[in-house]
Parts: sequence; C-alpha cells; structure tokens
Amino acid sequence: MRTNRTSTILVLFFLVFAQSGAMFSASASGQPGTVTLFSNGSASSTVSLTAQQMNTNFGLEVPRNVTFQNAEFVVEAKEEFTSPGQVSLDINQDGTKEWAFEGQGFGDMGIQTVFTNNNSNQTIPSTGIASSSSFYLPLNSTLVSASINASFTTAVPAGLLPSGALTGFELTDIDNDTFEEVVLFSLDQATTGYQSAVSVVDYNSSSGLNISSWVPTCGTATSISVGDFNGDNYSDVISVAPADNRICLHLYDVNSSRIGNATPIPLYNNLLSAIIGDIDNDGEDDVVSIHQNGIVSYRKYISKSNFFLDNVTLTVNENGSSTPAQFSALAGDYFNGSTGNYSVIVVDSLGYTSHVKWENGALVLEGLAFDGMGSKVLKGDIDNDGDIDFFSPTATGYTIAENNGTTWNTVSSISNLVLTDATLADHDNDGNLSIVLPEISSCDGNPLTKNGNLTLYNISLSSLHATTTSFEPWTCPLNSLFADMDSDGLMEHIVPAGEGSSVGLFIGSHASIEMDVDLDGQSDLFAAGYAGDGQNGVEPLTFMDSLGLVQSLLSPLTIGSNFISMDYGISMNVMHFNFTNTGNGSFHLSDLNIGYDVDFVVDTNPSASGNLANVLNQLQTAGTGNILIDLPFISTKNGTMKLSNLNADYLPGAPNLALPPEPVLSLDILTHEKVGILWQDVVDFGDDFLEFQIFRVDTGDVFDLNNPTMTIPFNDIEDTDVVSGETYDYSVRSIHLFGVTSNMSSRLTVTIPYPAPPAAVTGLTVADTPSDDGSSLTIGWNASIDSPQEYKVFIESSEILSLDNLSEVATVSAFTGNYTADFASDGNSEFLQPGTPYWVSVVAYDEYGNTSAQFSSFGPVYTVNNTVRNSSLSLSIETSGISDATSFEMSALDSLHLNVSLMSDSTPLASQNLSLSIVGQNLNYNVDGVTDSNGTWYAIGVEDLTELSAAFSDFIG
Repeated sequence: MRTNRTSTILVLFFLVFAQSGAMFSASASGQPGTVTLFSNGSASSTVSLTAQQMNTNFGLEVPRNVTFQNAEFVVEAKEEFTSPGQVSLDINQDGTKEWAFEGQGFGDMGIQTVFTNNNSNQTIPSTGIASSSSFYLPLNSTLVSASINASFTTAVPAGLLPSGALTGFELTDIDNDTFEEVVLFSLDQATTGYQSAVSVVDYNSSSGLNISSWVPTCGTATSISVGDFNGDNYSDVISVAPADNRICLHLYDVNSSRIGNATPIPLYNNLLSAIIGDIDNDGEDDVVSIHQNGIVSYRKYISKSNFFLDNVTLTVNENGSSTPAQFSALAGDYFNGSTGNYSVIVVDSLGYTSHVKWENGALVLEGLAFDGMGSKVLKGDIDNDGDIDFFSPTATGYTIAENNGTTWNTVSSISNLVLTDATLADHDNDGNLSIVLPEISSCDGNPLTKNGNLTLYNISLSSLHATTTSFEPWTCPLNSLFADMDSDGLMEHIVPAGEGSSVGLFIGSHASIEMDVDLDGQSDLFAAGYAGDGQNGVEPLTFMDSLGLVQSLLSPLTIGSNFISMDYGISMNVMHFNFTNTGNGSFHLSDLNIGYDVDFVVDTNPSASGNLANVLNQLQTAGTGNILIDLPFISTKNGTMKLSNLNADYLPGAPNLALPPEPVLSLDILTHEKVGILWQDVVDFGDDFLEFQIFRVDTGDVFDLNNPTMTIPFNDIEDTDVVSGETYDYSVRSIHLFGVTSNMSSRLTVTIPYPAPPAAVTGLTVADTPSDDGSSLTIGWNASIDSPQEYKVFIESSEILSLDNLSEVATVSAFTGNYTADFASDGNSEFLQPGTPYWVSVVAYDEYGNTSAQFSSFGPVYTVNNTVRNSSLSLSIETSGISDATSFEMSALDSLHLNVSLMSDSTPLASQNLSLSIVGQNLNYNVDGVTDSNGTWYAIGVEDLTELSAAFSDFIG
C-alpha cells in the first residue's frame, strides 16, 4: 500500500511539472520565455458566455517577476456558433476595456443584422436610383451566408380598390391638379347604395388612392362621359340615360372639391348615346348625341346662365341612299391634332361612317365617308403622325382606319380574337400604341385562384401582331385604361377585375427593379411586376436570390480597401447596395443576415495602457511562481466564441511600476479667449514619465478616458477653443512606461467670462431730416473701436435714462467709418410727429448681447415740416359807405370794419405778425397786429373814420 501511494505522488508530480513546462518555453530561472497556453493548459478553447454576466472561468497563467515585451491572442467568431452579441474584456476591472467588439452598427459578433445606424430595416424613397444605408463587415472575414429581404412599392401602391362591379369608367383631370383621375360609373346598388351612381378615384402622395363618396345619377343611365362645360379647367360628368331621353349633368363643385349633384337635362327623342365635346369650338364643351332615324344632335351649354340652348340637329342617311341611318357608334375628338377643331364620327348599322363637324352655325357632314367599322370605335395615333386613327372590332375581326387628313383609309382583317373589351393604349409610356386584350376564358368564379391576364398585341396600320407580353394584375381582368396618375413616367394600369364576391378596380403600375450587390455598376438581381404595399391585396415586389448571389458577390469585398479602422485593432469594411427602378416608389430593406467567420487579435487598445503587454506588466509582482490572470469577458447575448493563438514574450525581472503622483491643477490664465492651467513640474513624475493626457468636458459630464482632449509633454496648457459663458471641467493624468497612469486630478471647473462690453458710441448727431414733412429724424454716429456685433437705435418721447423695457426702432450691423440714416417711428412703433420733443440713444452690443452701462443719448430734438406750402391772405371789408362788387365810397363819417385772414394750405396760421397800410391823397395810415387762433386779425373796427385819425377828416373815397 505504501508503495502504491508513492507511485501516485510521483505521477502527480510529473504531470504538474510537464504542464508547467508546456505553458512557458523557459522557466522562471532568469531566462526569457513565451506564454502560449491558456490557464486550462490548451492552446485554444471554446468559451460560453451568458448575457450580461462576467465569465471569470478562463484566463492566463503567467510567471512572476517578468516584463512582457508583447502579448496577444485571437478571438475567433464563427457563423456556426451561437453569437454572443457584442463582447468586451476588462482585465483590470477598472472600467477601462482591454478589448471590445461593440459599437453602433457592429451588429452581433459573427453575424451582421443591422446597418451602421443600428436600424435593422429601412425604407428608401427612389425616383429611379437609390442606395441603402451602409453596413459593416469585418476586414478579412469569410462570409458563410448572406441574405436580405429587399422589396419595392410603387408610389401608387398596386392593389384592388373596393369599388364593386363597374359599368364604366373614364380618365380626366377632374380637380385641375395636372394629374388624371378615374371617374367611376356603377349600377351595383349593393356597393353604392343607389340604383346608379358616379364616384372619383384620386391619388395624392400623402394619402394614396382614395374613392370619393358615391353620388346618385340618372337611374336608367347606361354610360358616362367627361368634359369641361364651363371652361373652369375642372372636369364635369354626364351620365347618359337613353331610356329617358336625357342626361344627368354633374358640374364639378370647386368649393367642396367634389362632383356636384345630378341635374337632369332632356335631349332629343329616341336617344341612343351622348358624349361631351366642344363641337362649336368656343372653348366650352357641349353635348353631342345620336338618335334613332339618323339624327345627330347638339345642345350648347351657356355657362354664364347655367343653361342649355335648344337641340340643333342633323339627319344622316345610310350610304348612298335617302334612308335615315340607324346608328351604332359615336366618337369625338380633335381628329387632326390639338391645333385642329373638335368633331365627331357616327357609325351606322352597316359599318358606314360619317364625319360631322360644326360650320357656319350648323352641323354639317365633312369629307368622304368610309366603311368597315363596328359598334365600338377605339381612338389613337397608331402611326405617330399627330392625328387620330381608329381601331374597331367587327363581327369577323377588326378594321384599322388611318387618318389621311380628309378622311380615313381602312384595312379590314379576319380574326378569331375576342375583341369586345379591347383597349388601344400606350401601356408603357414609350410613345407607341398597343392593343391590350383581356383573356378571361380560365376564370372559375373562385376569387382565391388567379386566372386570366391582359395580353398585349402590337398594332400597325394594317394588322395586329401577337407578342409574348402579358400582365396579371388580378384574377379575371376586364377592359383597361392606362394613365400616369403620379407623373413619374410609369403608367398605372386601371382594370376592373375580380370574380365571385371579390370584385373592384385594380390600379397599379408594372415596375422593374434592379439591385447592384457588389457596386460594380452592373445589376445583379432583377424583378418585374406589380408592387403594392399589402393593404389592397398586392404585396411589394421582391428580389429573389435563389443562386446566393448576395453571398458570392459580397465575399471578395471583405478584403477590399474600403474599410475603417476602429478601436481595439478592429477594421470594418463599409458596404451598401445600389438600386434602380422604373417610376417612383420606395425600396424596403429588412432581415439583413450575413454570417461570417473572422479572427480578432486582442492586442492594442485606445486606453492609456495601449496594449495587452502593458496590462500584464501592471499586474506583475516580485517573487517566484505563477500569477493567474482572469479574462473576464462579458457579452450582450448568450453565445459562444473561441480563444486561440496566445503569444506573450517576456524577459526576466518585473518592471518598477510605482504609482505616479496625482496632478494638482491650478488656474493660471482666464480670459474670454483662453484658459491657462498649471500643475507640478515634469520632474516630479519620475524618469518613466511619457506624457500628460488632458481631458475637458462640459461641466458635470463624464470624462472619456479613451479619448483625451489633448496630449502634451509639458506641465501647462492654454485652451483657446472656448466660448464665453460656457463652463468646462478639466482633469489631467500622467502616462508612464508600460501603460502606467497616475490617478486623475481633481476636476477644475472654469466658467469662461464675457469680454468687456463696447464703450458708448461717439459722434452721435441727431437733426430734423431736411426737406421732409416733419416725419423723420436723421441720426448718425461713428463706428466703435471695440468691434461690436451690432448697434441698436432707441427713440423715445421722454428722456432716456435706462434701456430697461425699451424697444429699439432699428438694429444696425457693424460697419466702418460713419453711419447715417433716417428714422420715422419711436419705440412704440408710432410715427414721429412735428413739434413733439424726442430723445435718441444709440447703443453698441457685442456678440453676446452685452453693452456698457454708459450709452450715448441726445435730446430733446424736434421734427419739422419742411415742405413748401401755399399761403393766402384775405381781407374782409364792411362799411356804411357806398359799395358794389368792385369798389366802394366812404366819407370821413362812415364806419369801417376790416379783418385780415391768414391761411396755409387751408390751415389757419395763428400768432402771426401782420402790418396794414392805408394810403391815399394826403393820407398814409399804418397799423400792426397779430392773428388769433383762427388765423384772423381784426385790424380796424370803427363807426367813424375820424376815430382812427384826424387825417381822415378830409378823406372822401
């Protein structure tokens, strides 16, 4: 038994000795060495982390009494691991991290799921070209997986509007907003609540597509037409009721921005159809209608009186006969282009077509008639020559009619196509017309299955040509219209569609989108189709990456040159995606998920310690044996990482790591322009001193020890980056060899003073403005030598002793030399009045709004009306002598009352000195006086002239 115990002890001894030899390439016998194994004796180890809990079960075992020359190990992030999120390491547990994978936009270690703004999704408006936000991928990482959900919604989101079944619909700019709207006509009482009703679908960028309230119209109506009766640029609507020989007129109500209520208008008897058009070419639309027995009728609308004139009619006969035609179709337009006149064509039951226009106050037939047309006429410029051609389905096929300027040349073709709901339109806004034909033979009545399509046929002046293009907007699409409802260059497809209980009006454009993953200017992913927002049954248009192109194209970029160096030796590639699209819309990005493998080297850090070797040296002690140093990682999530490739070289002998003194700060200089701070002499910090780190924050904020404000080798600073009125906290620490730092100094709090305010202005002059009407003062002063920001001018009707509660009449920016200007109001914003005393002050202010307590003032001063006015002097004479309109005679015994009135522009002049002289033979009488408040001087008032002077005794006038 004793022998067995001895063997066990020997085995344990050899195991421990062997393990120690593996950890250190040299012993602690005074030789250099290298640590290559972690504390568990392995060269690499997987570490499991629990969110927000420090893991101290793993570390380094290093010898005592050595100095590390360098030290590093690798943190391996792998896509196959569960990501621990963001991870940090604080070996000293002093709040200063030795390594961290963290920060905005970093995502989780081993998997990137956010953009650099930390958002996991984004919406990018696009008018054709767009770019995503950037995202980070570690430099030299290896991508294992990569995906993103990228989709697109057009500005007018595609979808089925709940309009119910429609009988008709027309395009027009009903509200004069330059965009076309859709006018709906419905006989679906279950949807509208009326036997027959009209409504409008409008689009605006803020609320999208909207269906207006239904407005009841003629109960027996079968169709609608749109136009502008009153020339106000807002479209009006009529519904046509042949059974009642009338239309219902809906004028657009500008005040309520809606279709107005119905007004019944009787038409000529035996009504077949009616349209709106300016047949008399007076700028306002009228009603043109066709009736049985070949009658074409026109009713003119008088907008001023909201009244229709009587019907004006024309009888059209069948081809080459005297028999009235039986009409089957009516169409109107500016057939010879927008510069020509409006006219109509009428088609009879034999396909014979006549051209009707207005001439010399009557409806007349124009040019040559043509044959071969059916009961439906589609209009458009098929050959792009600027005039209107026709396409008309017939019983055996179709007829194409080319406008030659005087009539139409027709080509008829046999076809088995069902052309009942055909549309002649430019579906893609490329300037060329096509025939769009609904294919609904596969409709099964189930709204959950998507059946049918819109098939495209090219059209020429001779025939239709099949294409491989078709659209599937919704199940069972019917006739279609096309309009650019948001003016983005992409046509919205407007299609009644649906089956079973789900029917309505589909609106949406057929968009194309592309994605450039690797930013080489070439698109990598493509998609085309209708792009909704999910609210009306159509989801966004989405890129499909079935070949994994995102991963394969991004992978080479992780070793590129477009990277940013971050803290802790981490470098991040900055990447983004480019997109292109037709029309306008928005790209939606979500579910970014890029898994990668990468090795992070734990070595350098942005703190004062600088690197891992210095941290290990700071933990050194004298003596022999080993020190166990924990690696206390902490993570934001539960996950796993791997540590490997430890390499720490050392030399024998521990460094002398005495704690340096704490800097003691004192304020040396304080002005509005700078702060000067001093502390102990550099020699007080020892031979291992390297530099000082200075930290400055707004008062009360936390110092960021990894980012000093400045680093200097001296024991004083002058901080000139200061703002008057702000308060800052300063602190300083010393940096020494091996990353040793002193304690942070106590905070020194400094408030930056304001500069001395500007002195009172000099050279202030105030005078009445010459040659004015007494409404302004001319004020001037010299520029201040204190370089103020501005001057404020104060004008008051009492002496200015303080500026408190006063309002300036003007603010004048800084200038050089002298400034002079006229001012016409006081501080109460009242106009200056002549004869009123005023006091004026001009005060200089600096950029902080400060001014000297002493300010320049001037007063009182008066405004004077300097305008030239017309004055008049009038005499009023009453006497008992003989007088008429031109002369008078008086004797010495007659009475005399003479009054003088002085006026200026009809205003009495009071207190004015006047002189009066009466001169005659042997007579020279003078008298002086002053006008009263009415401008009148009563110069003479006697009953006997001798009372004035004895000289009048001989005076006979």
